[in-house]
Amino acid sequence: MKKRILLKGLIGVLSMSLLAACGGGSDDPASDPADNSFDSTLDGLQPYVSTSPYANILNDCVSAETTDEVCLLSDLPLLIEEGDSITVDDVMDRLLVSHEWMGVRFRQWLEIMPNDLLQLFSAVTTVVIDAEVRPSFYYPATSTIYLDAAYFWLTVEEKSVISTEEDYRSEFSNDLAFISFSRHVLDSEYAWFNYSLTDNEERGLADTYLNAARLLLHELLHANDFFPPSESPYLSQQQTIYDAYLALEDERISTQLVADMPLESEVLADLAQVMFFGETATLQQQLLTAAEVGEELESDNANDTYAYSNAREDAAMLFQEAMMKYLFDVDRDIAYIDVPVGDDLICDDYIVAWGQRGRIGDSEVKTRAQFVVEEVYLDQDFSLFFQDLAYPSDLQINANWCEALVLP
Repeated sequence: MKKRILLKGLIGVLSMSLLAACGGGSDDPASDPADNSFDSTLDGLQPYVSTSPYANILNDCVSAETTDEVCLLSDLPLLIEEGDSITVDDVMDRLLVSHEWMGVRFRQWLEIMPNDLLQLFSAVTTVVIDAEVRPSFYYPATSTIYLDAAYFWLTVEEKSVISTEEDYRSEFSNDLAFISFSRHVLDSEYAWFNYSLTDNEERGLADTYLNAARLLLHELLHANDFFPPSESPYLSQQQTIYDAYLALEDERISTQLVADMPLESEVLADLAQVMFFGETATLQQQLLTAAEVGEELESDNANDTYAYSNAREDAAMLFQEAMMKYLFDVDRDIAYIDVPVGDDLICDDYIVAWGQRGRIGDSEVKTRAQFVVEEVYLDQDFSLFFQDLAYPSDLQINANWCEALVLP
């Protein structure tokens, strides 16, 4: 029997702009999981740890159809209630999977992750990994993260069960004259490579390590945004997670970010509605060049176009880029490229019109990023890290995307 997750039952209750479905900007653009393009039924979810103290209620708690059916925090509390330090076992006790191997791989991945990342799970109740989830997303009404299994497979057998459907938002930008590109870079090389779901190539755990870290940093920031560390330890356990979510609206990190350091570009805010929510592009938007869009971003204080989709994604993009640099010394490139003409296009055809590496080092951008990071890690001092961040480097203009990997 299909279990209906809460998305459809709450479409009329939750504002669409508050839902967080993503994976981190242009690498995996985001939209609203309550959109009709998202299949709100997931078959065959099972607790990975059958002896978990929550095994009997995990499925019901993430599958509630109405707000009245959402579990009480006393029955399924945020992980922060497990103690001062979250362990791998704590997280695994909250895991639901569609296939057994997903739990095996997820545990292997958690065991090699930095502790700073592991502690971010304190703001979630449940983790779901499913072969049909795409894109990954966070759902605040149950404080659950839903992860695309494509981030975790290692063998051909494992990837054979994963959906090969494209992200339904992939064509939203088709009427625009520019393309937004991004990548993560380590020592002037790609930090990771993407693998096909349809060939016979396998991979090792190290091949999934950094890309999965990026994904989790983004999604777990959403959880810590909606349930901030300054407030979550003091929640009444006699309320539902949905009631707690409503009560914390004014305390969200992203709410404070927008109030104190708002973004200003109306051009990019309007473009984000086209690129990430499927609104029809106006003629003026269709005529924008890649260079013009890049200059617009550079004149404001965001690190990605995706930040303009809503305040939650603004905070998540800042946190993701800052923490990938802090934890792994991985830089992020962003570029805008005019749409090339022709068929069978290769990297040589994608010419950079504007691009930067490490935009998080821009003085105003890093001020905003530092605010977000320090609201998550209340007891840690990041001042030296942000002080030492290098100013963004310009990518090679008029070079192709692959050549631009090497800075001028």
